[in-house]
Amino acid sequence: LAQGPGGCRYRLAEKAMVERILWIIVATSLAVLFLSSGPSSLEFRPLQDAKQQPRQQAKETHVKLLLTSDFFDINDGGDLPELLKSMVSETGWVGPGATAVWLRDGRMGWSDTYARFLEIDVPGINRLKDLGITRHVGLWINRDGTPGSQMILEDDMVGNVSRVADLPEVKQAIDEAVLLVVPGGEPYKLLKNLRLAPGSEVWAHAQARINRGELVYFARSAGTIIAGSNVDITGFRSASTIEETRYYLGDPVNWTGLNLLPGDIALRPHYTPGGMIGANLRNAHNRGNWSHDDFIQHVHAHHPGVVPVPILDGDYLVYHGGRMHLGHSHPLNSHAQLASGFVASI
Repeated sequence: LAQGPGGCRYRLAEKAMVERILWIIVATSLAVLFLSSGPSSLEFRPLQDAKQQPRQQAKETHVKLLLTSDFFDINDGGDLPELLKSMVSETGWVGPGATAVWLRDGRMGWSDTYARFLEIDVPGINRLKDLGITRHVGLWINRDGTPGSQMILEDDMVGNVSRVADLPEVKQAIDEAVLLVVPGGEPYKLLKNLRLAPGSEVWAHAQARINRGELVYFARSAGTIIAGSNVDITGFRSASTIEETRYYLGDPVNWTGLNLLPGDIALRPHYTPGGMIGANLRNAHNRGNWSHDDFIQHVHAHHPGVVPVPILDGDYLVYHGGRMHLGHSHPLNSHAQLASGFVASI
């Protein structure tokens, strides 16, 4: 343990040390520690570094975000379901059953979209129904990736029943919802569809309700990645090379996410430590081969001031009441202990 100029600096030389948990309580709302130096060392910095960016503004205290790797998949969700139920109850929803809209464009163009939905998302739907969120509507800004495709609403997601919808119909569906569910897939496809019309208008409408505290943003995987201020932290599918990335995020690449959290933050769900190929072997054309630690080191090097936040399966990041908090849906002594790249908040 050594004291460095920017905060505490910890070095973990061997893989066995990666399973240790580092908990630091900071007087500000959150502290995040993360990886940046060579393949055999870890450098950690506090999250308040990210909050010093002048373009960042404090978020409204009624914004409610719940960001996960895997919804409720580990240990039956732990305290996550009750936390979500509490957040939904604060939206002003009144009635016997609440509505969730699922923004599904992360799997745009996938041939196995429905099979993945049944495997990954239906268990989440069932858990949400147990919490009183009984109506689930699917939304595609662009389901097949064809330019000019019409938006689609799925009134029966499990039954795979869908219809073409115009912008007023989509806005109405969002107005009737208390929960915006943004599941997994490819974050860059999802972002592209939210940046272009009519997706940009849909997102502006949804974000206005989120900012007023009327709509809870509940995400996993790709939906979690795009919630940050910077998305240059994944090499999955459409992000495996810089050429593919430019197709979805523009040229020059616009790495900006939805920026739903205070501070410059890049979120890395499904975080798995190790396997770093290192800066000498990384290049813009082999991003699909980078480890999560490679991306975290890359963010340090190419996006000064951005704080990468690794989130393991079974962990979740909450923004509620103007404060951020890291939670766990598994016991702290489980095999999925929080990796030593992240620290919880007060």
